[in-house]
Amino acid sequence: MDMPNVFLGKSEDGRKSLVMEATTRTALRSGEYVMIPPYKCPVVNNDVNIELGNGTDFQLFNVKNNPGQTNYLAHREPELLQKLIKEFEPSEELNMESISNLS
Repeated sequence: MDMPNVFLGKSEDGRKSLVMEATTRTALRSGEYVMIPPYKCPVVNNDVNIELGNGTDFQLFNVKNNPGQTNYLAHREPELLQKLIKEFEPSEELNMESISNLS
């Protein structure tokens, strides 16, 4: 599999969706959408006035049309959001209690 072309969207090989991780936070990329689950963390770093990507609600963005992720779609696309939340949630076979905290 030619992974660079898969990641750049120049190949039909690969997955339709992908769970991404950054600084112990995860999000789901599915097609041209990104769904970010809520995290109980600061929303903004007030020292430098930078949004951290955390929120109290699920966030949904179309990263093809809005790569800066400023156009929130969660309230406009509730069915898509619910579909992505269901895809993101761990399967019942996965015992999350047995996974140790890495932080």
